[in-house]
Amino acid sequence: CEDAQASCNCCRDTLQSLEGDICKRFQSSGDCVPQIRSAIQAKEQACKEKTKEQQEKHRKKMEEIESWRQAGEALQGQFASLESEASRWAPKRFNSKCNGGAKKTCGADLCEFSSGCNRLLALTEHRYNLVRDWNQMYELLPCFR
Repeated sequence: CEDAQASCNCCRDTLQSLEGDICKRFQSSGDCVPQIRSAIQAKEQACKEKTKEQQEKHRKKMEEIESWRQAGEALQGQFASLESEASRWAPKRFNSKCNGGAKKTCGADLCEFSSGCNRLLALTEHRYNLVRDWNQMYELLPCFR
């Protein structure tokens, strides 16, 4: 019986110690269930607020992505205009090497409008921006995943 009593006391002491460790996290000793329940309510409220903020970020990001999508359609030639291209879409980074004002143009491999590297780079950068923004949307999914 002495061994059983010692084991029982050891188990009881261990559990009381574990309970005390948990209660310390909620700044309580003794019965800390009310503090834990209060902390749960506070956490749920914080989650609601965080979710609301993330939903607003999500809405704004979706608007930006939609703008990028529309710009991508325009880059594909459906309704592109050269004046608006510079402000909405990825820039053509080598235009200075391709335009007529350059001392020496670089030729079709770089400058051809539909298949030159300058245009393909702009399309690639545009797609990258879309992927990057969608990845950010994934990262900003609301609250606890």
